[in-house]
Amino acid sequence: MWLIIGAATILIIALVAWAATRGRLVDPPPPWPPETETYVLPPDVDQWDGPITLSVFEQLAVANVELTDIALFQNGGVDSTEVTAIELSTRTILWQAEFEPAIQILGDDTGLAIASLDEIKVVDPRTGDVTAQASQVYGAAWAGHGVIVTNTPEMCVRTMAQPDTCTWTATSAPLVYNLFNYSGPVFGNGLLVNTGDGVRDLATGARASFGADAGGDYPELVYYSGEPDRVFRVVASDPLADATFQPWHTPTDTAISGAVTARYVVASPAQPIYIAVDSSNPDRPDAGFSTAYVFATGEDLWLAPNYSTPSFPARFIGDDYLQQISSQQGLIVTETRNLETGEKVWYYPEENAAVIGVIDTVLYMGRVSGSGHNLADAGKQTTTFDLPGFDCMMQVVAGHVIAYGIMSGEVYVLKT
Repeated sequence: MWLIIGAATILIIALVAWAATRGRLVDPPPPWPPETETYVLPPDVDQWDGPITLSVFEQLAVANVELTDIALFQNGGVDSTEVTAIELSTRTILWQAEFEPAIQILGDDTGLAIASLDEIKVVDPRTGDVTAQASQVYGAAWAGHGVIVTNTPEMCVRTMAQPDTCTWTATSAPLVYNLFNYSGPVFGNGLLVNTGDGVRDLATGARASFGADAGGDYPELVYYSGEPDRVFRVVASDPLADATFQPWHTPTDTAISGAVTARYVVASPAQPIYIAVDSSNPDRPDAGFSTAYVFATGEDLWLAPNYSTPSFPARFIGDDYLQQISSQQGLIVTETRNLETGEKVWYYPEENAAVIGVIDTVLYMGRVSGSGHNLADAGKQTTTFDLPGFDCMMQVVAGHVIAYGIMSGEVYVLKT
């Protein structure tokens, strides 16, 4: 009996001491089910425009490309992939075209780079016209601002106007698999790029004022920015473990504050604070803690539980920090916290609801039904809606909430 009590006491003391070394644990996961008096508006079944019906070969999907008012849909088949561009504000199909069966779509409003195994076609996102192409091209890694970056067998930076010619080349950039929100070698708002031989200016290939040590084999070392003026030096020595992130002063190529171990970091655009999200829960590799740090000093401000998935990394909404946490029963809850104090501001009362996306300060949540919540107004509910089709997926694309049937091919746009 006394042995059990003594062991429990030691465990509690150890946990308290561990939390003290990690920063101030704001609060543990709340009791479940949450107690709330949130007013729920009655669903409006007539809140969707559509459907726009597309053909489906196997399964409809949305391309992960950020365009203004345009959603790109992919229909993958054995012999080809059909791509459809829909203008969401007018609910009209702009163009449809067929490409090779396995493609990758990269780019932005300046142009799309549609890459197959050994070819890249440059496509106008509004007309679907193929404006240029190049063959015997491999390893498309990034496209935007009128530029295409390929990374196999070496890094080659090309313009979309002449994709068959390298503007400049360098040793291939390291492939950093374990960085949760590492979107490729280009960073700094599309101005800089990691190579296997240091950080370069994307447009010219000239060496940057910092980062000559970027590249190489393990430990893989790259530079990354959560915001253009918040650059981190990142060492990813183990593809199965968290990396180390260190705030970096780019003009002098020196550290600003100490390094932290995390799965990824997000930097606030509004305040000189960043959040390091780790995966320190030994029982759940997708769960850990969020720790807030002052960028200039490395001071840790607060610590809170976190749960993140590739479809929903933590982010900022104004002065609040939006994340998901795992409850004591393993249920997933979405919440916001004050960035400076870590105190909870709001949380969504329904467990395991999917995050549809964010438009401005409005968070959209739901599965079979959905709702919008203005996080700038204490999470006040702005709208509710039902899923328009039995096989529909919902997400935010180009500033609109859409629903699309993965098998039926029916596309809907939420009325605003």
